[in-house]
Amino acid sequence: MASSASRPSDPIARLPRRMLPTDAVFWFAEEASPGMRSAGAALLLLKRAPDSLRLRAVVERAVRETPRLRQKVVESPFHLRLPEWVEDPHMDLDYHLRREAVASPGDEAQLLIRAAVLLASPLDHARPLWETHVIEGLQGGRAAVLFKFHHSLMDGVGSLALLDRFTEKDAHGCRTGASPRPLAFGLRLPPAVALARDLTLSATAVARDAASAVLHPLMSARRAARLARGAVGLIRDLNRTPIQNPIAEGAAGISRRIDRWEVSLSDLHRVSAATRATINDLVLTAVSGAVGRYHALRGVRMHTLHAMVPVNLREESARHLLGNHVGMLNVELPVGQNDPARRLAYIQARTGAAKRDRRSALYPFLTRVVTMLPAVVFREILKKSVGRTNLLCTNVPGSEQRIWLAGREVQAFVPLAPVVEGSPLSIALFSYGDKLEIGITTDPEAIPDPDKLRAHLADAFEETLALGGALKPKSVRSHAKKCRGRRR
Repeated sequence: MASSASRPSDPIARLPRRMLPTDAVFWFAEEASPGMRSAGAALLLLKRAPDSLRLRAVVERAVRETPRLRQKVVESPFHLRLPEWVEDPHMDLDYHLRREAVASPGDEAQLLIRAAVLLASPLDHARPLWETHVIEGLQGGRAAVLFKFHHSLMDGVGSLALLDRFTEKDAHGCRTGASPRPLAFGLRLPPAVALARDLTLSATAVARDAASAVLHPLMSARRAARLARGAVGLIRDLNRTPIQNPIAEGAAGISRRIDRWEVSLSDLHRVSAATRATINDLVLTAVSGAVGRYHALRGVRMHTLHAMVPVNLREESARHLLGNHVGMLNVELPVGQNDPARRLAYIQARTGAAKRDRRSALYPFLTRVVTMLPAVVFREILKKSVGRTNLLCTNVPGSEQRIWLAGREVQAFVPLAPVVEGSPLSIALFSYGDKLEIGITTDPEAIPDPDKLRAHLADAFEETLALGGALKPKSVRSHAKKCRGRRR
């Protein structure tokens, strides 16, 4: 999990003032869908409540080392260009770092309800786009910390760099990651000059790709063939007819419910080796089974649904940077198929085709081309894109080692992804120690009984693990009993 090592000879990394096109997608998405909250979050469950002064020092250090945590977003005049990141002269740490307590008896159900309310509350766009909430009053003296941030700040892998700056690798405060590289800001130009620069840079990037084809014909021919296959796949994804999901109709997408689950990573790796399937494909197999059964329980028969699956496009050298460096896959899930082996084969065929043509790698190129248009047009394109998928499933590689926050051991790490109008379910995964931690975020207007969805997810993981001979592992069974009885 530690970020890439920083050396004295490392060049200064220039931090752009202008929002990246892939960041702007999440910024403008809130206008495209009024009920959307483009906020991701991580809920850390701690063995004991952290010391107030020590935690404040940790947060102050992270803010000092991470300029984006001190910046707010400023729109361009008439929305002709992408927004800018600007230092907030009124930055108030007490606004961003808050403490509260749940009522007695302080069980996990109450914690998740409180965290869901915090997650559903919109971030203040007049301030830096993040909040940290310390939640106390849990049974046994335990506590939790909710880190909440706007998705325009960073993607899941980018959040690991921020996690490095907040956490330690032991109780004595030894840092988990290396010191961040030095940063410098680009110049803030007059609006007319900045607009001309932005258009020039976008056109230059597109032209550079075309010039490469002329200068390196053989290499470019192979690349062009691969790009053509990827373009066909991407266009097919973008033009795929949306599947209307009856349970999502009428849901505003404003409220949230949170649940969590965990699965043994060693069990998943054993099944992965036995079936020659990736961990992601196994997860999608389980998710498909759970979602299909939940729909059947509601009296809705669905054969397939579309899942948005982010794909990390970062190079290792960019791992320590914030921002969004992802592509998107639109994966068709066979939710109506009861046989887990057939579900897995169906998913492997589709994800395999997407990996071979590398269609997700074209996503940044597409957004770069689109941002050559005025920002107001970019917004309209996003409005027409909302609701084309039915759910989100994202997986972030985490830490094999235990981590500490302000001297307190992190017992569990619950990742949380946004939901959007028309897509009332998001499932986020994060590996921590020997567990795959699963955060389930739902819109209660569409899914009023998420505990039943969670129970179906537990059963679907059991049958997926059985594909590799890991029949009902203790790690799944014991946690299933605990979680099923949690809300009784």
